[in-house]
Amino acid sequence: MWFLAILVAILPSLSAQSGGNFEMRGEVPAGISAELRFRAQGALGYRVRFFGDGVGQLDDPGRREGLLAAPASPIAGGKPIAFRLTANGPKIELEIDGRPAWSYTEKVAAIPSIGAASFGPENGPLIRNLQLRALSDTPRSFAERYGPGIGERVPEFRAVDQAGKLQDLVSLRGPKGLWLLFVRSADWCVYCKTQLVELGMRAEAIARLGYNVAALSYDQPAALAHFARRKSIAFPLLADPDSKIIDAFGIRNEAATTGFAKGVPHPGYFILGADGRVEAKYMEEDYKERITASAVMSGSFGERAAPAGAAVDRPRIRVTPTASVSVVRGGQKVTLSAEAMLGRGLHAYAPGAPQEFIPVSWKLSPSPLFKAADPEWPVPETTKIFGFDEKVPNYTGVFRVSREISLAPQAALLKESAGGALTVQGEFRYQACNDHLCFPPETIPLTWNLLIEGADRERVPKELQRPDR
Repeated sequence: MWFLAILVAILPSLSAQSGGNFEMRGEVPAGISAELRFRAQGALGYRVRFFGDGVGQLDDPGRREGLLAAPASPIAGGKPIAFRLTANGPKIELEIDGRPAWSYTEKVAAIPSIGAASFGPENGPLIRNLQLRALSDTPRSFAERYGPGIGERVPEFRAVDQAGKLQDLVSLRGPKGLWLLFVRSADWCVYCKTQLVELGMRAEAIARLGYNVAALSYDQPAALAHFARRKSIAFPLLADPDSKIIDAFGIRNEAATTGFAKGVPHPGYFILGADGRVEAKYMEEDYKERITASAVMSGSFGERAAPAGAAVDRPRIRVTPTASVSVVRGGQKVTLSAEAMLGRGLHAYAPGAPQEFIPVSWKLSPSPLFKAADPEWPVPETTKIFGFDEKVPNYTGVFRVSREISLAPQAALLKESAGGALTVQGEFRYQACNDHLCFPPETIPLTWNLLIEGADRERVPKELQRPDR
């Protein structure tokens, strides 16, 4: 049922507490500098702007820098703008003047999908024909259900590390904060040991970003010390043998009620700011699927990934396959990228360009060894192309498109791969143009070569292992 917002003439803003899922329509009069905040909780939340050269742009001020989405072609302000915004679960879509402007899918699972929707008090009453329809609630994501949310302060705690040193948030954090990884065990959990080793390999790079790293499990300090010596782990491994810190964070695995696994946490990363508040959170319901520190660095911090295959040079473009990690293990989530560098004075059309243009595309060959997510394209430039009346989305210079793949379990990787190596094949298609002509489109084959590391099944000495409980 639609609710006509004639009350907007009286109320300073329109609010919707519909579980964050809604459909909103309205018309922004010419010359109005309106901003729509939605799924807002306090000062945090998404924002869509309706003024100047930024009409229809989506961002998330207070949590992330830059644009999340923008119309393929710029929409000029200074004229009436009819819009339709739909927020349903992780998917957010905007139509302007009856045409799709963009579709955005939230990838950070811990970003809240609930909150208020409102225009600013100055211009809210001026929005015409405003209609709001609540949609059915979407179940909260796994990361939303467990642990402190984005923007919330984590509980204070003290824990002994593998060297016997008492640590707390103050001693652990770096200038910008702390990456805190919760794992089930550094003794018997092969997925956890893989994640810990990979975090150790990236600790120095993370420190250059201003963050320290630490990990916490329910293991005894002596067990953590044994694993740290064996794997040359230098960052703090924190012991929580009574699961008090795990319970304080609210991330205990309720399914593990008996046996040696009783008290383990749901594994995941908490990225904490210097003030102890959660900046980002990465948790998976399937404990066998783990995000890597490298994937977080490249996806959320913009770190350039290392080449994972031979670069392909063509007269007008160079494309390099990169990966967030070069050595993989079953169950990992790995970010693959295609980094393109166009020649000087050239551009390539971005997805969303009018149908008479050939946009850039990237496909991966299907494989039973991984599941591939959709590509994540960077926000393009929008410029007026010679001989075309409208501004068209395009890329120039260097740009990178990425996608996440979830690897099959370790046994399947080792059984189906050739000699302990995983090869991912794909095609990168583009058409290069200058200000006067377009060259014939090209399809470039790309190959990502990844090594498969065997699972670490070595355990700590018997006397250091957790007893059944």
